[in-house]
Amino acid sequence: MILRHFRSSALPSRCIGCGFSEPIYREGFTVELLRCGVPFAREIALPVYYKGDLLPLHYRADFLCFEDVLVELKAIPALGPREYAQVRNYLRVARKPLGLLLNFGADSLQHRRIELPDTHARRVGLE
Repeated sequence: MILRHFRSSALPSRCIGCGFSEPIYREGFTVELLRCGVPFAREIALPVYYKGDLLPLHYRADFLCFEDVLVELKAIPALGPREYAQVRNYLRVARKPLGLLLNFGADSLQHRRIELPDTHARRVGLE
């Protein structure tokens, strides 16, 4: 859904190449979201609960687009289980069903759509 709003040439990795740090790609991605008219919020704080108690720490997702899609950016050589788990955890605590993991650090853009079943997305917190 998010990637459909971009021409492939408009993504930051195509415009500036690979090898930059994540904050550079985050700023470029922000420019593209604005240019494409995608509604979004940046650096979304995601509270984490344990047995009903709010923990003093929280997750911070890179973007929330269309009020429902969490987008996490990376600039690493390759995506692995740790990055997928991070997005799944973000989805659980945010109670959102859909996430998009984008990696600008590889030779070409890596992307993965991550979905949680409705039952997981509706959970109030970690139990």
